[in-house]
Amino acid sequence: MALSFTTQLDSVYFTSEIPDVQISTTSTYVDFTIARLRHDTHDTFYGIFTTRYYAVNGVVSVLDIHTILENYLQVEQMSAADFCFFVESPTESLRHDMTIVFCKSIPQGLSASDMIQRHFLTSVYQRFITPDAVVPLYYYIPYNPSLASPGSYRVVTYKWRIVILLENGQTETVTQISGGRATGWGVQRYDLSLPTVISVVGSSHGNFTVVSFSVDINDRRTTFYVDRRHSQRQFYFRNAFYAWELAIIPASQKSKVESDSSMALCGNTYIPYDIQHTRTFEVQTASLLLSHARWFEQLVTSPEIRIRDVAGTSVEDLPQILIVDYDYEIDDAPGAVNAFRFSWKYADKRSYINLSYITAGVFSEQFTPQFL
Repeated sequence: MALSFTTQLDSVYFTSEIPDVQISTTSTYVDFTIARLRHDTHDTFYGIFTTRYYAVNGVVSVLDIHTILENYLQVEQMSAADFCFFVESPTESLRHDMTIVFCKSIPQGLSASDMIQRHFLTSVYQRFITPDAVVPLYYYIPYNPSLASPGSYRVVTYKWRIVILLENGQTETVTQISGGRATGWGVQRYDLSLPTVISVVGSSHGNFTVVSFSVDINDRRTTFYVDRRHSQRQFYFRNAFYAWELAIIPASQKSKVESDSSMALCGNTYIPYDIQHTRTFEVQTASLLLSHARWFEQLVTSPEIRIRDVAGTSVEDLPQILIVDYDYEIDDAPGAVNAFRFSWKYADKRSYINLSYITAGVFSEQFTPQFL
């Protein structure tokens, strides 16, 4: 065959692992196109990059493809998608389809194919959840053209293992299997919350408290421990795979306000003008597990972070923040204590305040003065 890929290409890649592509041809030039595929039919949807390359000694080299696809996925706010490389000479054409998973880092110990088949789009599989939190779980359903039924590929199986604390002080493990449907091929999102878990257990156990639970979505598993402490800070952030995650951090926080202004002398009076107030927050975490410390590194270096300071608000409506400084060391010695210290401020120049509705009980609550 006169036109062929000299580079051996796989069907699934992390963006950081996409190789430079060499094409063998007997023609003077080839037109190279990167196209996004339709998620439902896998027909070419539209080209995101196309250019003409001229051959040198019968070889065309296409370099830095990973940069194009990383920028595209970030702009489209996608964690993964299906693409094709389409090569066309004056007499022949060539095509290679593949799934691309966003990850600028170089993953170790896990291939991109294993990630989309058996894992959520996250690097941590044990974490905390609070009673009012909504944790998004992202996973990928690969396209399967062999399935004849249009709805069969949307079947998703949920397997729950829930540890509950009963009124008599004993614990019990509840196992439940249920079915559901995904929205189609590609990246899926499942919003997980404690009320969802409680509804799975049902009312047959009387009054109970959920201690922890694990959920399997097909071959993917993750575990959550319910955290009811008040010393928490919660941040939604784009992780290494550009998927939203909720980090619930046991931490203390200090607020610092700095003011800067210019002074004008009017007669015998100084008048401040051009007053600027800057509010920053310093967060000091408690001791962290090694896996969580490595995970929080993605938080402080994330391109988009939002603080969850209002319950029941969607991620896109939460205030965006910027990490302005951070300091940490990760020690992998057995029993080592890992902690993070970082400072953040609101991305908006104006600061935020939390306002709440007055409840009926506020008039009957006892007021305790600080100084008697």
